[in-house]
Amino acid sequence: MQYQRDYASRSYRMGYDGKSCRDARDALIANDVYRPSPEQVEWGRKVVEAYERSEREGTIPVVDGKNICTARYNKGKWFKEFDEAVNRRDRERAQRIQAPEDPSGRMTDR
Repeated sequence: MQYQRDYASRSYRMGYDGKSCRDARDALIANDVYRPSPEQVEWGRKVVEAYERSEREGTIPVVDGKNICTARYNKGKWFKEFDEAVNRRDRERAQRIQAPEDPSGRMTDR
């Protein structure tokens, strides 16, 4: 298991933003390694908001005193969307765990 974490960490440092996973345990490791930090998510939200506002208003996007180019916008958008997708998946998983079972023992949808 440490090998998968090391492999994912190495690929993240090389600039990759994901990897193929062969099972659920591998996916958990990959999500842990590739998931942006709370600081990166907050920065991504600010960048996306500033960039999209500047597009509407015809101004130059600036966040924390730095101009935001398309590459920074795309990275910020990736941070934001990745975090939203993982949070959505976690909420759905939690709802399935809390779903009542029917008499046959199968999980039911709410």
